[in-house]
Amino acid sequence: MVYLWTLNGPHVDTKNPVTVPGWKALDLTEIMLISASLGWFDATDCQNQIDGIA
Repeated sequence: MVYLWTLNGPHVDTKNPVTVPGWKALDLTEIMLISASLGWFDATDCQNQIDGIA
């Protein structure tokens, strides 16, 4: 299973707007337990938005 997510909101300290998209891939067993998990988001872009660079 793969799902896409996006977090939106102001950074708590800088108050800069931040939008962080990412994804999560899950391998599930036959009884729907998670057997493996892999996720990603662009940490550099996120930090640039926090710093007001983007």
